[in-house]
Amino acid sequence: MRLLHTSEFVLEEFIGSNIPKYAVISHRWGDDEASYRRFEKGLKTIRSSQYQNASSGWDKIIAACRIARSRGLDWLWIDTCCIDKKSSAELSEAINSMFNWYQRAEECYVLLPDVADNTAAFRRAAHAEEGTVTNAAKIGNEMWDPQDFIKSTWFTRAWTLQELLAPNRVLFYTTDFNCLGSKGDLQNLISDATKVPLIFITQNDMIHRASVAERMKWASRRQATREEDLAYSMLGLFGVNMPLLYGEGNKAFLRLQTEIIRTSDDETIFGWSGESHYNTNGLLAPDIAAFSTVSDIRRHYVVPRQHYEVTNKGIRITLPLRQPHLE
Repeated sequence: MRLLHTSEFVLEEFIGSNIPKYAVISHRWGDDEASYRRFEKGLKTIRSSQYQNASSGWDKIIAACRIARSRGLDWLWIDTCCIDKKSSAELSEAINSMFNWYQRAEECYVLLPDVADNTAAFRRAAHAEEGTVTNAAKIGNEMWDPQDFIKSTWFTRAWTLQELLAPNRVLFYTTDFNCLGSKGDLQNLISDATKVPLIFITQNDMIHRASVAERMKWASRRQATREEDLAYSMLGLFGVNMPLLYGEGNKAFLRLQTEIIRTSDDETIFGWSGESHYNTNGLLAPDIAAFSTVSDIRRHYVVPRQHYEVTNKGIRITLPLRQPHLE
């Protein structure tokens, strides 16, 4: 993987066990991000002292380096300049490895694009009904409104789900790069915003114990600029890999389900709901939205489990029947 040095502002590639301790950034892309090619053409020589606010993608990188450096980390990974997206092979490797990269990071810094630390939020809370002032939280001498946090667009994007769940330590920052708190500090607000149960927010080693249908539901209300990314952003959540084929559209989600079936015996993948007469994919869900309305569906543990498989005629599966309780 390619990492950025937080004080020298140079990029260096590391392979295998030689990867040093590093931080990662989770953010929403803007219109002026510093790509790998742009960075290599000369931006790496610019020093942080020349920048005072987050007016561009470069300022975002500089601020992230400052945060990591202040926390004792010399290396940083951010998807803007650390991936050469002109290389299809490198992009494919990065997307298939991204969950692991976030999981192995010392810390993840979430840069929220629409949560500002200013007194206006406190004034709104102070003029609300009595007793609701506690809905305003304090950062130093400034106040922020937790409702602004819950409504942040960061919680609506497909890629940020794995960036929230994979790292062990996640810190959230305002648009002025002031820390709101850690994932543990804000766990209840995060659960409200994502509908992900607390145990999976606070314990990243529990994620893959959630049923396939549960994990699908977490992602079902999220959006991506490209349709294929709705599937590609979930590869790590299900521990699968597959080649990227931009241009395939919704076929990416069908391929994702097939890969999950190849590596898992969790039948909840068939627990989606929707208008079946519009679905030409048999037992496979037509899209991620089909999981948005599933109820509390959990994996039924049976020993020994019956395997199932994808054949040229469809899916061959054997399921246990439960004796109904008759009164």
